[in-house]
This record gives sequence, structure tokens and C-alpha cells, in this order.
Amino acid sequence: MLDHQLERVASLIADAGRTPLGDAYLKALKEREYGHLVKSIDPSTYDTSFSYWKDNLLTSLLRKLDGLPLGRDLEREAIEKFLSLERSNAATNRRMRDLRQLLLCPTAILEDDERRLVEFINSVRKEIDALLGPLPRDLQGRFGKGATFHDKRHVSIPDKMSSRPTVTSDARCFIQLWESTWWARALCQDFPDRSEPQTVRGNRFATVNKDSTKKRGICIEPGLNVFYQLPVGRLLKALLKDRWKIDLKLGQQYHRSAAMQGSRDQTVATIDLSDASDLISHEVVKLLLPRKWFELLNSLRSPYTQVEGKWYKLEKFSSMGNGFTFELETIIFAAIARSTAKARGFNPLDLTKQGRLLQYGDDCICPSEIFGDVTSAFKFFGFVINEKKSYSMGPFRESCGGDFYLGDPVRGHYVEAPPATPKEWMGLANGLRRSCFDAYGLCPERWMIVRDAWEYCVSRIPKTCRLYGPTTLGDCVIHSEYTEKWTTKTRNWCRSIKTLQPRPVRIDIDKWAPSVALASALYGSGSSISPRGEIEGYYQQWTALPL
Repeated sequence: MLDHQLERVASLIADAGRTPLGDAYLKALKEREYGHLVKSIDPSTYDTSFSYWKDNLLTSLLRKLDGLPLGRDLEREAIEKFLSLERSNAATNRRMRDLRQLLLCPTAILEDDERRLVEFINSVRKEIDALLGPLPRDLQGRFGKGATFHDKRHVSIPDKMSSRPTVTSDARCFIQLWESTWWARALCQDFPDRSEPQTVRGNRFATVNKDSTKKRGICIEPGLNVFYQLPVGRLLKALLKDRWKIDLKLGQQYHRSAAMQGSRDQTVATIDLSDASDLISHEVVKLLLPRKWFELLNSLRSPYTQVEGKWYKLEKFSSMGNGFTFELETIIFAAIARSTAKARGFNPLDLTKQGRLLQYGDDCICPSEIFGDVTSAFKFFGFVINEKKSYSMGPFRESCGGDFYLGDPVRGHYVEAPPATPKEWMGLANGLRRSCFDAYGLCPERWMIVRDAWEYCVSRIPKTCRLYGPTTLGDCVIHSEYTEKWTTKTRNWCRSIKTLQPRPVRIDIDKWAPSVALASALYGSGSSISPRGEIEGYYQQWTALPL
């Protein structure tokens, strides 16, 4: 069943909205037909940003809620999706192998369509070749935040450094480089029986929640593979910024700004790709990347995935979980879009500087006039356009977490888990209030619909924890523009405000073997470790007010 307090929040919003969808929403809540609570709506059927926002706020609220009882086996559906996508990749691989043979045969007699196709593919290859340049001379390994093939539960740096590394057979060429690291030295000193990396066939399949109706498949990589995948990803990120002016650190911000402008003047289109990283087939990467770069990335990828104890040879090149997949997909999609823009007479670099040709993972922004050409090019390489979330006409655009209707932000707030702690109720209250901002600030009409639900959220917070402050401080205060509600003090000309801060669980580094503790400190762990996401409580703290 749906948490009754969260159900109360949803009911208050639906009741205040007074729309036909809101009435149906209330009925679905009462009858516990939870599938009706998370159905997407079509922005093209709305006349104003306000009318769309009202219904979108409702249908968004529970869409990402973990464990919404829908009566479906989402884990099984994710596995079936994995197998289906691999069949699609197999078909793409067969097609790309034939194309590669055509490219390698300079004496082939080509029809006009074939010649244009070969020219376009070569254009994409030249874009990527110019971006990547020579191979790096060295790779400084890095630890990721998540699990690895064998490190399933304890994923801190000292935990990873205490267990036997895992590596695929093709990546064993990196062992000599790894043997000079503090990680290898620590194992040799304290755990010599674990110092020889164990060869495994590949990664293991796992799922994470995408929304309440779907789990997304990811793959957990062998530890030594991801240790060197991550520096490759970092290098690719730097090359994107330096040579194509694609800044992945600030990319989401740029995309949202471009989408907002596009919703006003329709000058740019937003393209979303379905299952993008899972549809980057092995042969597409082999076709488009320079040979030496392909060999480097191919040696670090996992060629097999273990699903429910069974091994599958992968048709895809890599998946989310691999340390360079996000950067690689950005490069491939951007190169395709850049080549398409060039073929239509545009200068890609100028478009990027203007905010009209941007790429962030599978989120693409391009001039509206080449939307059809870009999407056709993506489809040619085996990718699937998410037609429901791609827009080239009309007043709506969405990209990188920003939804806009004629320039007004219309994104709702998503609840991923029922709020239980004061900080979680604070986050829900702030999220609802944040959704009330349009292009001009806090919209009174929107606030009237959200106000009762917001007040209910605030009432769940103990009075001693009801600390108010500006939005710039995030969810450590309840957002309010009324400064008289803030708890502040001034000392030595410095103004501070009282905030609610989490107290993470801390484990002293001395718990681990001495050489592991030393090596972890050298990798930046410090004198204690905070297990990922583990909080033991909250405390109040005086925080300097931002200027």
C-alpha cells in the first residue's frame, strides 16, 4: 500500500488543482489503482503552461517512488529488456560489419546513396579522430563510489583495497601498471594471498530504479577494469571540453537554458534517446573510433555479462556502470550531430557556442531545422528515438531535468521514497515549493495549489527542527523569502543562519590493516570512512549566509 502520509500530500494537491485529471487521480488513490497515478501526459494537448503544470505536478509526484505496488515483476522485465536490446545490437553489429567492409574497399563501385553514406560515416570518423588525438601515455587509476564485481556490499576504498581484485582477461595487460600502485603494495604487504588479480569473464547484471514503473539495467564491473576505465572517462571528458566546448560538468545547466529558450522561440529541438548506452553496439564503436583508441577501450570493457548465474557474450560495447560509457556515448552522439550539421552548412563549433548544438549523454539539442536529419542519423546507427520525449515543434521542450512550456519551467517534483526524517520532509516541502516557480519567480496561482500540501509537510517536521532560510542553502532549511522566519546571528560582521545538517556514520580508518589504511589515506580517504549514504542522525549548525 501507498504510505498514508504521502497519499495525504498527493490528495491535497489533486483536490486543490480541480482538473478532470485531478478528479480521476483522487478516485485512483481511493481505489488503490496506483498505475493511474503515474501515467505520462502529452504537453501538446494543453493550451497554457499553468494548465500543463497542474496535471504534470500530479503525475510526476509518485512516478519515481520506489516500491509503488503495481503488481508487476520489474526485475524480470529488466532482464527481458536486457535480452531484447542485445538482439537489437546483434542486428546492428551484422549491418555495421558489412559497412566496415565497404569502407575498407577503396575500389568498390558505389551507387549514389552508398557514396553519400560512406562520406557521412567518414565525416563522423574524422570528427572523432580529431577529438581524440593520440593515446594517453599513462593512466592514473581511480576508485569509483559504487560496487565492483566482488565487492557487493562494502564499497568504501579500504574495503576494495582489502579484497582480491578482479579483472577480465583482456585487461590483464594493465596488471603491470597496477603493480606499482599503493593498492597493490598494500595487498602484497598485508594480504599476499589476495595480491594476484582474479580473472573473471566480465561484469554482472544488476538493476536500479528508473521510476516506479521500470527498473534500469546496469552492469557492475570487475574492480581492476573500472579502476582504469575511470581515468579514461576523465580524459574523454577533458577532450570534449577542450576541443568541442562540451562541458559535461556544467552540461545539464546549459541544456536546461537552451531548452527554455527553445520552448520560447522553437529555434532548437530536444532529442531523447531510449536505452542509449545499451544500444551502443560493439561494431559501431569499432567502425567510428580510431583503431588504437578502440583497442584501448575494448581491452578495458567487459566482453560478457553474468545474468542470474548465466554468462552472455555482449553485443553492446559497454553499459552504465562502466567508467567511460557516459563520455563515450556523448562523443558518438555529438559526432553524429556535428557531422549532420556540417552537411547542412552549419559550423558545429559556432552552434555549440550559441547553445544550439549540445550533447550530454543521450540528451541532444540541435537546431530545429536539422531535427529530422539528426534523428535519422541516430537511427541508422541502431539508436532508438524516444518520440514521447523529443520535441522540435510546439511550445514544449525538455532536457537534462528541465521541462519548459513557452519559457516557463513546468517540471514537477519527484518523490523517490516516503519521507520519514525531518530532513526528508524538509526536502519534500522545498521540492513542492520549487515547482511553483515560473519564469518570473514564485507564481501565486501555483502556490495556491501547493500551499496546503506544503503546510502538511512542514507540520510533519518537529518544531525544534523547523529552520527557515534561503533557497541557496538547499534542503538544510525550509525555503522561505521571509527573513523574519530565519534564525540568524551576527558576529564580527559575519551573519550566520541555523541549519539542519546530517551526521554521517564515521568508521575510523584504523579498522583496516595498516598498509591498507595508509594506501587509502593516500587515495584521499582521510582518517575515517563514511559508508555511502549511511546517516546516524542530524544536528543543528550555524552556517554562514551566502552573499
